[in-house]
Amino acid sequence: MTGRKLLCGFFIMLVLFGCNYHDKQVAEVGDNSLEDFISALRWKQYQVAASLMQPEFRQEFIKTFTAFKDDLHISDVRQVAMQSFEQGRRIETVIEMDYTLLPSITLKTFTFDQIWIYTEESETAQGGFFIVTPFPEFP
Repeated sequence: MTGRKLLCGFFIMLVLFGCNYHDKQVAEVGDNSLEDFISALRWKQYQVAASLMQPEFRQEFIKTFTAFKDDLHISDVRQVAMQSFEQGRRIETVIEMDYTLLPSITLKTFTFDQIWIYTEESETAQGGFFIVTPFPEFP
């Protein structure tokens, strides 16, 4: 009987450890996705940034930023706030982007909110974190 208790205890610990490990992986994916979006926006890699958005928002996002061509100069993009919900599967962020838009030489800051949701990979869809809010009107 003691062997069964020990074996059951081992399996319970294994399940709990596995769940905790998966939650850590989800949090890491969220951090990486946010960093990738910020970096892509900073370097004007709009296709890459758009790939982290829900498909229905991608074209409008790309259209918005490619309309500025060489007139938009992004100095910095940074996360200023972040809250995690639903065991880390929902992230709400506040992002700031410093930019100049020619012919003006004034540095401006554009602040926007985003909601990221984690989805599991399936046969028909890629898994990971995706922005589920449309990009606000810019500038």
